[in-house]
Amino acid sequence: PDRPRYCTPPLFIPSFQVMSPTKALSLLLAIALPCQAVVIYNGDVGVQYLGRSGQIKLFPRSDNSTKFVKIKWDKIEELNAQGRKVQFVNNFASQDFEWFGPYSSQLGGNNATRVDLRAFLSVGGNTVGFNISTWLINNDTVVHNGNQTLNVTRNSIKFTVDIQDWPFQNTANVLTFGAKLLVPGNPGRPQRNRTRGGEKVRFGTGDLIVVDQAVVDGENRNISSSVEEQGAQLLVEWTFPSFQNTLNYDPSFSLNGNEADGGGEGGDGGDSGDNTDDTGVIVGSVFGVLAAVAIIGVVVYYYCRARKRAQQDRGNEFQAGLVA
Repeated sequence: PDRPRYCTPPLFIPSFQVMSPTKALSLLLAIALPCQAVVIYNGDVGVQYLGRSGQIKLFPRSDNSTKFVKIKWDKIEELNAQGRKVQFVNNFASQDFEWFGPYSSQLGGNNATRVDLRAFLSVGGNTVGFNISTWLINNDTVVHNGNQTLNVTRNSIKFTVDIQDWPFQNTANVLTFGAKLLVPGNPGRPQRNRTRGGEKVRFGTGDLIVVDQAVVDGENRNISSSVEEQGAQLLVEWTFPSFQNTLNYDPSFSLNGNEADGGGEGGDGGDSGDNTDDTGVIVGSVFGVLAAVAIIGVVVYYYCRARKRAQQDRGNEFQAGLVA
């Protein structure tokens, strides 16, 4: 069966003295290159996972600059009954995610391409598991999240947010999770409509399904959400009840038939929008290649040294045989 590909190099070094330089080079490139951005095409759309930032960009095959929708993870915070922040993850938007995949999976009985993004967060001296599983599907499908039924349209990204072992200071506190939805051009005010199992928010070229229930410690619980327009981005915030072990939440986002108004690309505050992320991917790729070259140099050095040592050992054995 297909298995996910882990981005982090393994914590051991193979016995390079029995490997040829070509095999060593292939191994190192297989380790280094998957850490960069990956693009998956499925039907009429493509999905780009932007390096290890955890950002996801959905775009049509024909145009990835003037029509797209991108999701960026923004914050995760614990609030008390008065709405004050009591615990949070520092610089959550810049967490270093590791990704698994892409690999074949099933969603609602249909074939899907899956990629998982994972990070281990430090909260109050504790380690919190944070995982986002994403599915790109070929056909319209129906999925179940606990007792809730969700309709997911083809060429959508359905994702599941899993949080484990958050150390709540009080069971009355809540956990807020924020994301930014970015689109090109000038999308105007978001349009909100009720759908089966949640609310559809249409924002420019992108649609976001905001589901109104989450699975909390194995049970469906109602949650609240809010959306706020900020230029070419939509700030989305979900509020979840406290939990002892696990939280599981199932929203999705997709492209729609709208065309970008204004033709420009969406921005993120003061930066230059999607170009910033592409630059980050290019820079990350350069550093990744340089790191791979450095590692290859070290491997070749140790390989040559081990080979020379083996030759010396054989020579010493030969000399010892002559003396004997």
